[in-house]
Amino acid sequence: MIRFKRCRRGIMVLLALLVTFSAFNVPAYAAENDGQTTQETELLHLMPEELEAGKQFYFKGMPYNGKNSPIKKYNGKKIKPGTIQNFAYTPDGKYVFTTGEGKVGSTRHTILSRCRYPSKIGASSKALFIQGHVLGGYGHGETIDITQPDLKKEVYHIWVATKPTGGFYGLQIARLTYVVDDGVGEITNVVRLTNFCKTNYNKKGKPARFEDSKYGKYYAKRVNVSVDTDNNQIAFRIEFTNDQTRYVIYDYKKINKALNKLENGQTLDMKTALKWQVANIKFNSVPYRTFQSFCISDNTVYLAGGYLKMGAKIYMFKYKPHKKGKLKTQAIGKSKIKTIINIIPQLTVKKTQLGVNELEIEGLKVYKDKHGNPNMYINFYQKDIPITSSIGVYKFSLSQTITQNELDDLREQKRQEEERKRQEEEERKRQEEEQKKLEEQQKQEEEQKQQEQEQSSEGQQEQTSEEQQAEQTTEDQQAEQTTEEQSTEQQTSDAA
Repeated sequence: MIRFKRCRRGIMVLLALLVTFSAFNVPAYAAENDGQTTQETELLHLMPEELEAGKQFYFKGMPYNGKNSPIKKYNGKKIKPGTIQNFAYTPDGKYVFTTGEGKVGSTRHTILSRCRYPSKIGASSKALFIQGHVLGGYGHGETIDITQPDLKKEVYHIWVATKPTGGFYGLQIARLTYVVDDGVGEITNVVRLTNFCKTNYNKKGKPARFEDSKYGKYYAKRVNVSVDTDNNQIAFRIEFTNDQTRYVIYDYKKINKALNKLENGQTLDMKTALKWQVANIKFNSVPYRTFQSFCISDNTVYLAGGYLKMGAKIYMFKYKPHKKGKLKTQAIGKSKIKTIINIIPQLTVKKTQLGVNELEIEGLKVYKDKHGNPNMYINFYQKDIPITSSIGVYKFSLSQTITQNELDDLREQKRQEEERKRQEEEERKRQEEEQKKLEEQQKQEEEQKQQEQEQSSEGQQEQTSEEQQAEQTTEDQQAEQTTEEQSTEQQTSDAA
């Protein structure tokens, strides 16, 4: 079994993470495996600072429900654009296309937007809106992929879902030929893939409908698409009304060649393409039971799911293509999920702090760098944030994640740090109390000393006063005695 390679973080990285760890609260769900992992599954976590640092750009001037929207009406009626559901880069690196829902009354259309891919990557970089198209009746707009027949020509094949039932999710896949001439884009050709219910096979190896004794016949509810041209594969995720899900994967070149033979508006019945099928996979799990998007790369399915107040995760599982003419169904259970990436949603958008209650994962793509290493790209719905110039695309790789043990260590370090701070705070308060008591004691001693000094001063003053009175009395007595003596002498003299 092929194992994914990833760089392990050392103690220095953990310490670096610890510095910023106290700036956010890791939700309780971050360490949970929601009962879907085994010892074979690697649970990884993408920390908020890594997510934020991976911002590639943000879309600017996008359609929105406002007076300055570049798209306001469809067939003369007001259209209400929604958030960006998904995105895809053109192989020549010139444009990034997005899909999203646009409602006219209760009818859902897909808004296809072409944006200029920024010359520089970074949080302040902008993918400027250039041109938009309303794909009438195409539905929610949650899937898109792009291939390019010739990198020297601005001619693109854009793969999207269409023909929804009940006006919501698409049941067919359309390949739009999109030509940019002198800066203006135009859809010149539309061909479709249909009848995905019959992409199974019977015991004789013939095309057949998906059905079994438990559920009976399967009926499709939504179909999504992903293309891996490097591996010559095109994958379709079929979700049925009975909540069963199948992934059917085909030889991309064969499918594309068959579509090239069709006239504009024609369809290819997928039951005729069974001979080109390379994998038929039964996999019913999805993160938080809420599917958002998927893609394939190097025989690996990347599956994104989540919702507001729940979280965001990506499941990764390997599949093995069967040999030509050797049809085989692979039943992949929860225990075969190779990797689960738990994305801890926390972003700062327009100076507003957004967390799990305001962020919902939407689009997912896997593109390789110049060394052939896969990187994941995602975008979010942002509650209560205007969509016209705020939604970003974020990039990360497995090497930027941390393991459950590392997260536990980080949490323990945070707990110890908080305990240390608590003890320091208690010690600070204790010292303050002691200092306060000491100051009170010193104050009392000073007051007592001052009182004693005052009492001593008063005593000295009384003593001095008594001494002065005694001296005065003595002087008075002496004066009286002198006076008496003088009087006696005077009397004696008079008698003589």
